[in-house]
Formats: sequence, C-alpha cells, structure tokens
Amino acid sequence: MDSSPGTKLRFFRGITYAILWYFSIWTGFLFVCCPLWIFILLFPKKFLPVMSVAFSIWEMYPVALMNLIFGTKIRITGDRINAKEISVIITNHRTRIDWNFMWAAMYYACQPQTHRLKIALKAPLRHMPSLGWVMQVANCIYLQRKWENDRITMKKQMEFFHDIGLEFQILLFPEGTDLTKNSLDKSNEFAKKNNLPPYTQVLHPRTTGFTFLVDTMRSKKLNINAIYDVTLAYSGYMPQTETDVIRGNFPKTVHFHINRYPIESLPKDQDDLKSWINERWKEKENRLIEFHKHDCFPSTSYYTSEMDNSLYLAFIVWTVLEFLMFYFFITSSFFFWWTVLHTVLFVGISYATLGFQNLTVSVFEYFHNTKKSH
Repeated sequence: MDSSPGTKLRFFRGITYAILWYFSIWTGFLFVCCPLWIFILLFPKKFLPVMSVAFSIWEMYPVALMNLIFGTKIRITGDRINAKEISVIITNHRTRIDWNFMWAAMYYACQPQTHRLKIALKAPLRHMPSLGWVMQVANCIYLQRKWENDRITMKKQMEFFHDIGLEFQILLFPEGTDLTKNSLDKSNEFAKKNNLPPYTQVLHPRTTGFTFLVDTMRSKKLNINAIYDVTLAYSGYMPQTETDVIRGNFPKTVHFHINRYPIESLPKDQDDLKSWINERWKEKENRLIEFHKHDCFPSTSYYTSEMDNSLYLAFIVWTVLEFLMFYFFITSSFFFWWTVLHTVLFVGISYATLGFQNLTVSVFEYFHNTKKSH
C-alpha cells in the first residue's frame, strides 16, 4: 500500500468528506424528517413541499464539501435548467456515485435554484440507513425492476406530485446501471442482437421506462414542459465507487453538458420516442469521444462553479448540527431513545412496506377521497 504523504493526505480528505457527508444525512433524518413526518397526518398536502425545501437545503452541503475539501469544480455547458418547469432529466451513468455530483449540477445549473428533484432509484437502496430513509421521506421514486409494478408506482407518484401542486423534476438514468467493462460488454451484446451500433463511452438506454414516463407526464393532467438531456464526464480522477471517495480519489472537475428539448419537439409515437432517445445516446457517445480528446465539452456558453455565501452558510450550519447530534446522543437519554425509536420504525417501514414515499401517497389519497365524498 502506498504510504506517501500525498496518499495519506488524500485518504484523510476522503475519510473527512465521507464522515461529514454521511452524518449530515443522519442529522437531517433525526432533526428534520423525524419531527416533521407526523405532519403527514395533519397536513398531507403541505408535507412534501416542506420536505422538498428541506432536502434542497441539505443538497448544498455535499456541494460545499467537495469544493472545500477537494477543490472539485463543476463546469456547466449548454442550457440552464428552469426549476419552475415540470421536466424529466436524463443522463448517462458513468459511475456509481454520479447522483452525488448531480446535486452540484442542479445547484449551479438551475434558475431559480429552488428545484424539486426526485431521483428514480433501485428499490433495495431504500433500506440504506439514513440515506435510503431520507430519500423515502423526500418521495424519491424507488423502482423494483418489475415493469408491471414500476409503471403503477411511477404513475401514482407523478399524479400525487401534480395533486399537491409540486413543480418537480425527475432524474432518470436510462442506462439502468453504471458503466463498467462487464456492463459495457452486455450492452454491446444487446446492441449486436438489435442492429444497434457498439459504444465505448455509454451503455445503450433502456427505452421502455423512459417512453412510459414521458407519455404519462405529457398528459393534460401532468403537463410536462421539457426534457433535459445531460451528458456527464470527469476530468482528473474518476471515482467509480464509494471506496474511491473514501480513499480521497476525487475528480478535479465534473463536466455537465445540458440540452433542453421542449416537450412539443418530441415525437408522439412510442417507437419514434424510443428512436429519439437512442439518437440522443448516439450523440452522447460522440460527444464523450470528443471530450476525451480535449478534456472539455466544446461550447461558447459555459460557467464554472464557485463557492458563494449560501454554500459557506450551509457548510457551517450542517457541520454544527452534526456535532450537536453527537452531543445530544451522548448526553440526552431522550435523544438516544428518539434515535433508537425512529431507526426501528424506518427499518420496519422499509422492509414491511414499499417505503415511506408510498405511505405518503396512500395517506394523501385517503384524505383526498374522504374530502371528495363529503
């Protein structure tokens, strides 16, 4: 094992980042989610908008951490994201931790910055202590990879967002998994069987979920405004897994190229819609090949992230709250049992049900239907 000073410093930074990042989620869970979740029974229509604001405030913390600890920059090219639009955001899935950098992209690319991003995730991730539970409370969309179940889940969640008046964005990774040698081989094997070109930079997108999502959201009720196609790439080191982060192997710059497509520009026919997203991924493959030649996306309009007062404030507030959480856990029997009770509760919810996000929808539907019947 390399014991050079540079390696030790990277490891120290990685451990510091991972600890602060992870325990900030425990802090948000215990100080924000747990006191507020009971209000779903009292104010079911207001609960998620409040939680969405709280979650977007927390999202600034990992952005501040990666900037202060590693000096990582975010470079955005192309279009800005209108946070007032109902939209679907699609992106390539280069590593297992792309979603962590997407929060930074949303912070810098959104106008205004108060977005309501909901991530489509694999269902087993809801069991992750604190992180999986917080994302349940924030009503992220957990998919079981069983299409008959997932289509019902997606439709109910999106209609729920509409019924409570939430302006939301859904982040979808159409490739389904991150790019590795094994996943790339499987993707190109699929491509060969279906007369599609082989790729080296991306995996072929899974089109069924995307087409269903778009068709459902562009109904008159949901009224989607746009699709944002994001191409993600890394300069310097590319952290493939969480272990890379702990070792302090972080990118120098994370690049995002964004193209906005008004919903009116997308084809209506499902087969044509599948061809549309396949064409976007063909463009993405070529764009990434060019990126690796020049280490940037060519564009006349770009901007690079900087630390601002909001990020400094987020860093100070969440770090102080983390220390308070540990202090209360050690010194307060009430807070100790508060932690134990809600840990047991959310473990039970995660394994005995499809997640707190489904309970939120069910409670709202119950009160909504009861009110209509009267």
